[in-house]
Amino acid sequence: MSQSTAVDEKKNSVILTSNLFSPHIGGVENSLLYLAKAYQEMGYEPRILTSNIPRAGKAPLALSESVNGTAVERYDAQGKGMAPTVLRSFNNALKLYRRHSETNNARLFVCRYHYNQLIASLAGAEPTVYLVPGVIKFQNAPKYQQSAGLRYRLRWYYHHFMQLAALKRATHVAVFSKNMAAQLRQIGFKGTIHLTKPGVDLERFKPLPSEEKRERRIDLGLTANPDAHVFLCVGRCVGVKGFHLAIDALATGPENGELWIVGDGADMAELKEQSRKLQLEHRIKFIGATQTTETYYSLADTFVHSSLYEPLGQTVLEALASGLPIIAFEADDATGVNTASRDLMNDSHCVFVAEPAPVSLANAMGDMAALDQVSYESRSALNRKHAEATFSWQKLAQDLLAIANVKDLP
Repeated sequence: MSQSTAVDEKKNSVILTSNLFSPHIGGVENSLLYLAKAYQEMGYEPRILTSNIPRAGKAPLALSESVNGTAVERYDAQGKGMAPTVLRSFNNALKLYRRHSETNNARLFVCRYHYNQLIASLAGAEPTVYLVPGVIKFQNAPKYQQSAGLRYRLRWYYHHFMQLAALKRATHVAVFSKNMAAQLRQIGFKGTIHLTKPGVDLERFKPLPSEEKRERRIDLGLTANPDAHVFLCVGRCVGVKGFHLAIDALATGPENGELWIVGDGADMAELKEQSRKLQLEHRIKFIGATQTTETYYSLADTFVHSSLYEPLGQTVLEALASGLPIIAFEADDATGVNTASRDLMNDSHCVFVAEPAPVSLANAMGDMAALDQVSYESRSALNRKHAEATFSWQKLAQDLLAIANVKDLP
């Protein structure tokens, strides 16, 4: 291979970065994986830069590996030496990003976390697109937490100011919703904000016929009730996701209703205790974290988007693609609900509940469980078609290049 060819290949690389990536599970982590696939199909060489922070109780992750054909490089978030951990992590990250900025001459850096955007900028990486996953000031506000002491509040302020610095240093800033753009203005960001849309894997998330899903979930031991109407919640078990409201609603909701909660997090024990006190253990299944969330989307009947704050809602897209009717709270400053659900769907796709109260949510769940088969299947088909027509990872990949004024490959 000639030297000029090697340089050309380096110029075709796209760097995708966040603080966490697989085997961690989440919307941001998944977005890196799908964007990498989209860029590969477009002829680019994607690389993922992240930390080696392990999942709870696990060993630190490998500093380099290949995931689904994409090169992944990790900086050591602990490191060795006398300096404080935060400084060692900072130095290791800076060296990794500087190496890619100076030697790979990447066409684009897409940053999905404020820390990584800040490090990339300090390392001289450009152009960068900070694709904002959420606004720290609102997303992590203490009012959304089950408990938030002094230590939590100090970390909240620390990350808020770090995000402000990341926004200031980013070459370009992009968001997935008008709601999030408005929040950036509220925290004082005055630069240009680009609006784009995320994608969803339409092959991974797809509907199953009602009869088939009933049979499969009984065969898998997920329920013993053939007449159960299964409501699904997916996400981190933290207060802002509102799973506690879904559990309370189930207590007074439809008698044939069951609730599956897919995900883990700090509030898992409290949620299990809540279900025990309400004597709902036999009707609530805590699935935990899983790499196969599509299984539970395909086998559920209705998706409950119980979040009180959500800058977008990747789980909403996955539910739409899976053909699930959706219940969500209406965004309203008066009730404390700050979500972007209306940016993703309208009343044809979702039952919007006026207030984040268990009784109101229970009524919506009862109405959904009472739908006749024809009405249910009509809603399911409409949501699937909406996902097919609106959300594409390939379109997002192209949008990010356009935002950064990167010319197409010859």
